[in-house]
Parts: sequence; structure tokens; C-alpha cells
Amino acid sequence: MYHQYPYYNPYYTGRTEMNMPMMEMDKMEQMKQMMMEHMQTTKQIEQKVDMIDKRLKRMEGMMKL
Repeated sequence: MYHQYPYYNPYYTGRTEMNMPMMEMDKMEQMKQMMMEHMQTTKQIEQKVDMIDKRLKRMEGMMKL
């Protein structure tokens, strides 16, 4: 019988294939939460950089006048 997965096992989670140790669910949730916070912080930093960039361009435009 042929299956679409190379190592077919009905109880196989797929995590061991990536050499990741099996983690408890709360640990996974904690990591997910940390990643979300990190992404949010990164987004805020990008917004501030964009704002500063716009101000600089506006100031450069005024200096040229």
C-alpha cells in the first residue's frame, strides 16, 4: 500500500523529522507568544524609522528651497 508520506506512521507527528525535540504544548505556546511579541516590536521599530525618514526628507526638501 502506497502513502504520500515517505515514512508513514499513523501516530507520526512529523516533528522528529525536523530534528526538533518533542516539546510540551505550554512551551510551544510560550515560544509562539515570544515570536508574536518580537514581530510586534519589529513592526513598531519599522514604523518609527519610516516616520523619521519622512521627516528627514521633508527637512531636506525645505533646505533646498
